[in-house]
Amino acid sequence: MLIKKNIKSAFMLVVLLLFTDTTFSKNTIELNNNLKSISSYNFGKFYLEFDSTKISFSLFKNNNLNHIIWNTLENKAFIAGYKAKEKVKEDHGSFFIKDKIDKTFEYQFIDQIYVSNDSLLFIGYLNNKNKKIKVPYRFVLYAESDSHLSFEIELDRSFCNRVSLHYTSSKDEFIYGFGEQFTNFNLNGKIVPIFVSEQGIGRGKQPITFIIDLIANSGGDEFTSYAPVPHYISSNLNSVYLKNLEYSIFDFSNHHSISISVFSNLMKGGIIKSDDPLEIIDEYTNYSGRMKPLPDWSQNGAVIGIQGGTKRVGKIIDTLLEKDVPIAGVWLQDWVGQRITEFGKQLWWNWELDQEHYPQWDSLVSNFNEKNIKVLTYINPFLTDVKNKKNHKINYYKIALDSSYFVKDSLGIPYDLDITTFSASLIDLTNPKAKNWYKNLIEENMLSLGVHGWMADFGEALPYYSDLFSGKSGNTMHNYYPTMWSEFNSNILHNLNREDDFLFFSRSGFTQSPSNTSLFWLGDQLVTWDNYDGIKTALTGLLSSGLSGFSLNHSDIGGYTAIKTPVLKYIRSKELFMRWAELNAFTAFFRTHEGNRPEDNHQVYSDDETMIHFAKMAKVYSSLSFYRKTLMKESFKNGYPLIRHPFLHYPNDKDVLNLENEQFMLGSEFMICPVLNENSDEVNCYLPKGNWVHLWTSEEYNLNQKGNDIIIQSPIGMPAVFYKKNSEIAERFLNNLRELNVLN
Repeated sequence: MLIKKNIKSAFMLVVLLLFTDTTFSKNTIELNNNLKSISSYNFGKFYLEFDSTKISFSLFKNNNLNHIIWNTLENKAFIAGYKAKEKVKEDHGSFFIKDKIDKTFEYQFIDQIYVSNDSLLFIGYLNNKNKKIKVPYRFVLYAESDSHLSFEIELDRSFCNRVSLHYTSSKDEFIYGFGEQFTNFNLNGKIVPIFVSEQGIGRGKQPITFIIDLIANSGGDEFTSYAPVPHYISSNLNSVYLKNLEYSIFDFSNHHSISISVFSNLMKGGIIKSDDPLEIIDEYTNYSGRMKPLPDWSQNGAVIGIQGGTKRVGKIIDTLLEKDVPIAGVWLQDWVGQRITEFGKQLWWNWELDQEHYPQWDSLVSNFNEKNIKVLTYINPFLTDVKNKKNHKINYYKIALDSSYFVKDSLGIPYDLDITTFSASLIDLTNPKAKNWYKNLIEENMLSLGVHGWMADFGEALPYYSDLFSGKSGNTMHNYYPTMWSEFNSNILHNLNREDDFLFFSRSGFTQSPSNTSLFWLGDQLVTWDNYDGIKTALTGLLSSGLSGFSLNHSDIGGYTAIKTPVLKYIRSKELFMRWAELNAFTAFFRTHEGNRPEDNHQVYSDDETMIHFAKMAKVYSSLSFYRKTLMKESFKNGYPLIRHPFLHYPNDKDVLNLENEQFMLGSEFMICPVLNENSDEVNCYLPKGNWVHLWTSEEYNLNQKGNDIIIQSPIGMPAVFYKKNSEIAERFLNNLRELNVLN
């Protein structure tokens, strides 16, 4: 703890010091002459090598020069500061941020370096170009473990409200992670903003993105995400993350350097180094938190998302059971009643049972329980005025409004946020009374209905300029609201002592959301095949989020967003639904969604062929329940994702590094290469070095020297799946499939 006292006093000293004038050369970094005689520093299990002629630092693990962790650029400042003012526009949960820089401080002077057993502290100042202003800074590295460093940069806030960190990179480095990224798995060459938002509709796919932007500014782009995380893993087996909540930017556009910037005068984060990417995830999730295993019942079959009231729901479930579909649950999001909007069928956000829509609810739930089918429902952190809903009992929006429970603007007026063609207001979760009232509302109105889970939707829309009950503002709390929302839902389970047999699944998230979330889902994909907003983005989102602690994740089978207008038509096809079911049979949760246009989309119950195919995929899913349970225990202990990019097991295979969203592994034993292209009955699959067996034909691929690409036939109903030869896990899976007559 001594080093923390030293750091604080050293920073205060720097603030008060009258620095001697230093003349900067064309280089942007200088140092005190007294430091030039020192070439290295040791702290913890780390070693910092210092080149005083090029004024650069190289950080190593265990004095091993092959374990380089971090390099600064030669003769260039590695810390910079700025005074700036942002302008943020919001529309339908999308955010547009422009930053105007007024003052720059990009010249760095290192005055002192202090070392202790486990810490290294730099103090100095930043200078502007005319050298008239000196901004004190401190930069500390602290050894958290043998492979994990935390760091902190603090600038004098009276001069700067932006801080940047710069270090070296290489052109051939692959950059993975950043939470749910839907378009790119490798982000080298990109500039990645980290700000929670709606992911958008189209996300670059034309003409839909242009039209949605024209109507509602909600088309999105390649980086918009419900759950971005300021964390990445490099193919060099380094990892960097931020602890900041504020808006941040990771710039990989220069192939020789990386820049991280934060809308704050304080940057906090960590650096991890290991030879094993799984060990990196283990170390990172010590900070981010880990996800608990799902209830056993959730692994036994499909969760069917349907709407329409008591009679329709019961009939559809009976039909699916007749087709031998194993069903674990039925998800009834319209328990509160349906409202028709221009976007499609949506819900009344008032969180009370619509007894006209669902008469004899108790009998419906009892009937499902007799069939070992759990009931799940839906909530979100909004309330909407239901004065025009004829059969409502209580208008909870009015109660919350009168009680001052909503998020407010700077004038104290509750925000009225546009959703689609209706508006709603957001509960202020920093207000203890509001939070307790909302908890009681959910427990009394929803959990009393015999449900075992729910979708905890939204959480992305906290206004940037809002003023919260806690005294904090939206600009610092926006990214944290998803974590507060997941904590709110998690606390309900904890208070009821139902954490082992209830679950909720969340759309929004941030760095530490995993520790408080039962399950994630990837939000509202378009019902298309593309890499902008379609089925391919679901796989990319699974792979990227798994690296950042989102170990249990899934997507809506078939996608969600359908469009049907005179000029645009995106409707879910039968083929897309089937291929999506094949993809999701190997994920953590096997759940359907009717989408926003149920009557137009192809559904699980649309025809016999679809139901027979779906029954097969649900049996594949249930046959793997034993393995997923093992993986979930491993995930809770070590943070490993269930769905893994092959990089996690083959980090030294160059061909693996180039894989984007073509294939994935379930644990360590299975390689899955789903068909993600329309009208295709074959797929290219890369098998790394080893002995692999094709699931459906038992054909062996003995790759003893190196990995290889293969073209595999994959008609509908036979997704390309390979398992490791002599795997006991695979043998048990095969036996389960044979018992269910899925495999001969």
